[in-house]
Amino acid sequence: MSNIMLRQAPRGFLILAAFVVAAFLFGGSSRADVTSLLLLRPIALLLGLWAWASMTPHDQRDAKPVLWLFVASAALVALHLVPVPPSIWGGWSGRDFALKAAASVGTADQWRPFTLLPHMGWNALFAWTVPIGAYLVMTYADRSAGARIVNVLAMLLLFSGVLGVLQMLGRSGSLLYFYRISSGEMVGLFANRNHDALFMAAGIPLLAAWASLSGSNERTAMMRRNIALMGAMTLLVLIVVTGSRGGVVLGLIGMAGAFLVYKAPTVVEKRRHTEPKFQKLKIAALIIMPLALLILTYTTGRGNAFERLMDPQLAADMRGKALPTLLVAIKDFLPFGSGAGSFVPVYQHYEPTALLSSQYFNRAHDDPVEVALEYGIPGLLLIVAGVAMWLMAAVRIWPLLRAKKDRWGEDAILAVTGAIILFMFGIGSFVDYHLRVPSLSVLAVIAAVWMARGTYAGTSTHSMRKAER
Repeated sequence: MSNIMLRQAPRGFLILAAFVVAAFLFGGSSRADVTSLLLLRPIALLLGLWAWASMTPHDQRDAKPVLWLFVASAALVALHLVPVPPSIWGGWSGRDFALKAAASVGTADQWRPFTLLPHMGWNALFAWTVPIGAYLVMTYADRSAGARIVNVLAMLLLFSGVLGVLQMLGRSGSLLYFYRISSGEMVGLFANRNHDALFMAAGIPLLAAWASLSGSNERTAMMRRNIALMGAMTLLVLIVVTGSRGGVVLGLIGMAGAFLVYKAPTVVEKRRHTEPKFQKLKIAALIIMPLALLILTYTTGRGNAFERLMDPQLAADMRGKALPTLLVAIKDFLPFGSGAGSFVPVYQHYEPTALLSSQYFNRAHDDPVEVALEYGIPGLLLIVAGVAMWLMAAVRIWPLLRAKKDRWGEDAILAVTGAIILFMFGIGSFVDYHLRVPSLSVLAVIAAVWMARGTYAGTSTHSMRKAER
């Protein structure tokens, strides 16, 4: 039986599905002290190397443009770990305080890496194994496997949502939490409510894609459409329950994106007005389910999530307060930055007395700012390169949005879904660090490959429209 299943599965699907599941079970936090990363990172490295070795030369050639961006980013981190003589190290800007500290303990004449915190620099380098491995495995998998992975992501979305609800109903410190630091909050498979909110927000267009890929079976198409609609409404409520302000904004973007993604199968269009009783039940469910969750939130003592959303004082939280200090540090360390993984000691050095508190602040919660601080101009150039690649792919799939959806195939649906999800990651990166979370980085990689594979569908649609004229 297992051999038959293996033969029927698209190329690379089982490996890709296992990778994605492992990433979400073991990679919900970016902290260096999370022990599950000791398992996930070697798995990602080995599967990535296997996928690259198993590709045809044609597949390897197609994979190289994005792969070079990943390699360049990892290489920049690796360069920060190369020891240099003190005469060179001390000549880089922003290191006066570190030189004084080294002199006070008699180590000023030692060779040292560029980064001010080498062990965190190594962690930053190892962190690249997950997105690079995911990209190689996703690229090795054929297009059918890339489409079927939507089902796996939808199941993980369901599991994380149910887990979050149970966390909300349960007590702090229970076994329902995968990470101790998140105990007491609704976080699902993650260590941070903002990351859980981003996953649920991205899940809204993902559910629209899942419903659009229902095929020609009438019953399946109707069922998927209704489940996706109720699921999207439920996800919006759960995002509010997390108390993530950024998540609410991303959830609204995701809902708008879902309307762009969804392609109603013909069988659904035909039966839209044929079952009035069922329509009434569906409308009732759409109202009752979110309302029940809202009531449940208050009755379980989780109403502070709404207070967090509405309190104007919370708008000026540590992220906003720390920004002027971080901009001063960035200026001092230009043009090459303070080094991979060095955010915490650099911020602590610059942190004004007025901002001292017991609040946990290990990230800038603004990835462009943190990249500018740690990697300087080279890091910002890599961000620009990534954004440019997204824009070029978006231009190529733009004709899909102007064409009739009855011409969309799987590649077109997934391309638009991938573009929206990556856009959401980009917006979210200004208020958090979603792409640093291993599981979310895997989701972003999958979205990038969907978008890249759909560029052909976009250019083909554009050619068809020109021919019709």
